[in-house]
Amino acid sequence: MNNAGLGFAGAIEETSDEETRAVFEANFFGVLALTRAFLPLLRQQKSGHIIQISSHGGFKAFAGFGIYNASKSALEGFSEALVQEIAPLGIQLTIVEPGPFRTNFAGSSLKFAEQKIDDYLATAGAFREKLKSVDGVQEGDPSKAATAIYNLTTLDNPPLRLPLGKVAVHSLTSKLASVQTDLDNCRDVAESVVY
Repeated sequence: MNNAGLGFAGAIEETSDEETRAVFEANFFGVLALTRAFLPLLRQQKSGHIIQISSHGGFKAFAGFGIYNASKSALEGFSEALVQEIAPLGIQLTIVEPGPFRTNFAGSSLKFAEQKIDDYLATAGAFREKLKSVDGVQEGDPSKAATAIYNLTTLDNPPLRLPLGKVAVHSLTSKLASVQTDLDNCRDVAESVVY
């Protein structure tokens, strides 16, 4: 199970290159390296189940969380491709997408952009304050999540994605609805550009 997670809040413009790279090192490159390290063993034994701990924020982005969202979206993108590569080899993969859980994620482990720009107070700033206010009162129970993840590994045909928590289900549902609306509204334009 890959469970790297560096929480980071700040508007895109507020975030330095160094801060961005630190988030990607933990949330993307670390997971990528560990996944690659285990693939030879999993290929040799023709079995295994890779559990990628992503986030509902890897599927749906939030103002003030863009760099974190991007790192988890990158994890999801490579995992979607990887599952197609490894399925014929007998290896399974599931992307777990938790919502807010009562861990230290929104506490002392959460990092914030050093720079603050007043024009983003109503968006990224509001999100920053919301994150601070939920620490210790999140809906998710880590013990129940651990049980759900373990149970996932006992399935013959596990899902590609497993959202955890009501907030995560709502996030994924609202993103899917938004994409469907755009697809419906732009279908004629989309199909008009072919030869």
